[in-house]
Amino acid sequence: MPRAVISGYYGFGNCGDDAILRGIISGLRQQDADLEVVVLSANPAETRNRLGVAAVNRYNPVAVARAIAGADLLISGGGSLLQDITSTRSLLYYLSVIQMALSMGKRVMLYANGIGPITRATNRQLCRRVLCRVHLITVRDDSSREELESLGVRGPLIEVTADPVFALDELGTQEPPETEVTVGAAFRPWGPPDRLQWVFSVLASTLTRRGWRIRLIPMHWKEDHPLAARLRTAAPGGVEVWTGPLAEPADLRAAFSGLSVMVGMRLHALMFAVKMGIPVVGLAYDPKVTAFLRSVGQEQLAESLDSVDPQRLCEAVSGAVRSGPELRARVREHAAQLAARARRNAELAVALLRGEMVGDPR
Repeated sequence: MPRAVISGYYGFGNCGDDAILRGIISGLRQQDADLEVVVLSANPAETRNRLGVAAVNRYNPVAVARAIAGADLLISGGGSLLQDITSTRSLLYYLSVIQMALSMGKRVMLYANGIGPITRATNRQLCRRVLCRVHLITVRDDSSREELESLGVRGPLIEVTADPVFALDELGTQEPPETEVTVGAAFRPWGPPDRLQWVFSVLASTLTRRGWRIRLIPMHWKEDHPLAARLRTAAPGGVEVWTGPLAEPADLRAAFSGLSVMVGMRLHALMFAVKMGIPVVGLAYDPKVTAFLRSVGQEQLAESLDSVDPQRLCEAVSGAVRSGPELRARVREHAAQLAARARRNAELAVALLRGEMVGDPR
């Protein structure tokens, strides 16, 4: 029976990465119901119980080596695994897992990755040496493909697809709110705390004066909930913090229910919103946010956190609300296109697993 090992940022309580994993597993099983899956997780028990797959501790090198040795394919993905903005340590971890699989003669696929930024010269050289040897790379946006080209990655097939969350049909499409305007907000700790507090305070004061409500949604509970609680404390009435779970697609549907627009720093808050047909306004703390907004035709709504003018942000949110049905229709069109491209990831992965990839030298 064929077996795939999946490596990524799993088991950390980040609902975006957990949804990526669910999307990968769902896509693979739609292509091959007999495929066995083993996940490298920071919380193997939770991953096994929630997703019904085998899982091993990602920090146990012996367990990781055994899992890869017994597999036919290593999948590295998705998300922004290969970058050195947060740390070089995480980059080296994911490259080491890839290198381990290659040294064992296993097929390796980068699955809907967001690549970069990779800034340090030694990191760029290492990425080039390792990635030139993998069998297949799919990336979630054109910017990631361009980063691979700038690294000098040659050899594997590189295809632009879409993030696996767009293949999650369980998320469904949210119906637009009938009367009350509720603005979703997914912020993360980044940059000077006072500046983020100021930006949110202006946003909340402006929007709540219009009778609109704001729902703060902590996407990564450990990091985002304390921030959301602080923002709520300093905000006027009409601001709530979502305290329900976000582990399952039904949880996400509930959290995003009734939103008129989503204001997000967290990339997957924006992706979930688009998947559900909800317009978005992104605070681009990272190039991946800008890249995603560009892919759904909403680059004009991107705001850099470093230079954001809160009043312009309020105007962008108001414009998205006013556009109503027209903007929602465009968002749904983009979501449908991204869903088709997301399913392509699993098709390619199973073709590679079966040795059907054209030009596969291994």
